[in-house]
Order: sequence, then structure tokens, then C-alpha cells
Amino acid sequence: MQVYVRLYVKGLDRIGWEPKGDAEKAANRINKGEFNKMSELNYQAIEEILIMSLYWNLDWKIRGQIALMLVRHNMSRSDPSLQPIIQELEYWVTLPDKKVRDFLLGELDMFAVEKTISNERERALASAYLRGMRLCK
Repeated sequence: MQVYVRLYVKGLDRIGWEPKGDAEKAANRINKGEFNKMSELNYQAIEEILIMSLYWNLDWKIRGQIALMLVRHNMSRSDPSLQPIIQELEYWVTLPDKKVRDFLLGELDMFAVEKTISNERERALASAYLRGMRLCK
């Protein structure tokens, strides 16, 4: 169902549809990755769509932003809805270290290390989301 929701919103966007109400605006902005405009929406009106969007087929960076927003608005980090994205963020935080260790042990080639270096930004971002979630409570 999540994929259909995203395709539906994208299709509506293509024909010039403008979302009405905070929930529709939130779904549209989540699909576009436009979190800079989410703070102007009523949190109570968008909380359900935020939780639902954790299960959409979105990039982990977008899901991380959603999780951070939910925790900032008093959703518990231990909530089962957040557990998959927290595990994914923890994976991204540790992934580069594992690759460097494998390279040092001679198990990876230089291309893998270059890719690891390019993933440092991803690692820092995932770490920032996790830190933000821990600091909000």
C-alpha cells in the first residue's frame, strides 16, 4: 500500500494538484523530502501520516528525519514503529568502520575504501539523527 500512496501523490503532483489540509501537505512533502517546511504544519494533524510514512519505501535519510521529528514531539524511542529505522541508522553509523577494518585486514580493495570515504557524510548524518533522538528525551 505504501508504494501506491507514493505513486498516487506523485501522479497528483504531475497534474498540478495542490494538497489541502496539513495531512495531505505532510504526505506530499515527505514524498518530496521537503522537511524544511514541515514545522509550519500542525503536528497533531500530521502525526499519523508521519508514523505511516516510516513504512513507506523511502530513503533512510528521509525516514531518519521523520523519526527525529516524531521523537522531538514526544514519541518514545522504544516505540515499535521506530525500531526498524533506529536499527538502520545504527547500521549506517557502523558500516564504514567495518569496511575500513576489513581493508586493513586485506579483505577489501581500494575501491571499497574510496566508497567508504564517500559514505562518511552518510555516517555523520545517521549519527546526527540518532544523537538527536537521544537528546530529545
